[in-house]
Amino acid sequence: LFYGASIPACILIINKKKKPERKGKILIINAADEYEENKAKNALSDENVAKVASAFKAYEDVERFARVVEIDEIVKNDYNLNLTRYVQTAEDTPEIDVSAEWKKLQKLLTKRDEAEAKMKAFLKELGYWAMKRGYKDTEIGEIPIDWSMKPLNDIVLQITDGTHKTPSYTDKGIPFLRVSDIQEEKINWSQVKYISEKEHAELVRRCHPEKGDILLSKNGTIGITKIVNWDEEFSIFVSLCLIKIDKQKKNIYSLYLEKALSSEFCLNQIKLREKQGSVTNLHLEEIRELQIPLPPLPEQKKIAEVLSS
Repeated sequence: LFYGASIPACILIINKKKKPERKGKILIINAADEYEENKAKNALSDENVAKVASAFKAYEDVERFARVVEIDEIVKNDYNLNLTRYVQTAEDTPEIDVSAEWKKLQKLLTKRDEAEAKMKAFLKELGYWAMKRGYKDTEIGEIPIDWSMKPLNDIVLQITDGTHKTPSYTDKGIPFLRVSDIQEEKINWSQVKYISEKEHAELVRRCHPEKGDILLSKNGTIGITKIVNWDEEFSIFVSLCLIKIDKQKKNIYSLYLEKALSSEFCLNQIKLREKQGSVTNLHLEEIRELQIPLPPLPEQKKIAEVLSS
């Protein structure tokens, strides 16, 4: 059939004199694997032909080969007769728990880092390891001596989250942001929810996001960061964490902190601390404990500029 064509072909057999018990049903046979390979062209062996003919005559289900399908099911599939939609010939692959595998990987990476630290210590004792001048050893490796490692809570003014209660939405008013609103590079303000000015006034008494602050997703899809670079008022849901910069201290550049929080180093910390349930959660306590590499302010600005370019 279709000699010289490389596309798969199928045969439709139409029978106007179906037995009553077969009406409203279609026998679908997926014989895609029933052939013998030859150099010039593939061919059906006698055994292949017999298997297809036997299934056609039997008109019953054969695992990974044939299936009697009700017309209603085909209608629900918009009359799609793609064979593999109804008969899969491949073996079922075991479902992979990505979250569990990720945690296993993180444990292995931790063990690797611990082994590397021990080896480095032995090499230092034996005089084979010389640290670069002007550097010091930390949990993330060698860093410049004027850098420090500090928990996030020690370098910002406030770490909190949005309201834990679903507000009353309105057609217009004050924007109300959720995790889904910060997943793209730019917020689509035409798609966000709105709340009344009165409810917004109540919410900002506890959590008041302002320009220069940082948003971090903590429920569902965690680890997404967004720096607040607009002046308009808005409120946030519990799924977002608000990290408020202390503008008086001038110890941290907000764009640098946003880049640090989205770095592989911080994301690995987040993955190790996240809580698994029906929804993945990152508690405020875990966020406050995140270790942040802290260079001097001028260097923070240079790093942020390079990473933003």
